Amino acid sequence: MYLGPRGPRAPTIGDLGYERGATAGNRSDIYRFMVPDVMHEAFTDQGVTVQDTLIRFRLGDSAAAARNVQVQNDLVLGFLDCDVKGLANGYPATELRRYPDLIHLDRRRKKPR
Repeated sequence: MYLGPRGPRAPTIGDLGYERGATAGNRSDIYRFMVPDVMHEAFTDQGVTVQDTLIRFRLGDSAAAARNVQVQNDLVLGFLDCDVKGLANGYPATELRRYPDLIHLDRRRKKPR
């Protein structure tokens, strides 16, 4: 669980799972988002389905967990509509406007000077 500063360059556990470290951020088909107030490393509906108090604490409060389900549904649907159906839906800009607190993580490497 990352508890440091939030922002486009904040590290996440996902940094280890989707791309090689040396080339992270170079693929245009990988999107990373951070949902504030949800303490979980990946999109999941566990926050609204799990009853165990300790697990729910790790996932965030119940209102944040329930909102996370809507956020992830909108992000996944937007992605699928854009990349699978080929619709010009403005993904992910549309979702970032709908959820202004959502952080679009930027893993592009800065070019050396």
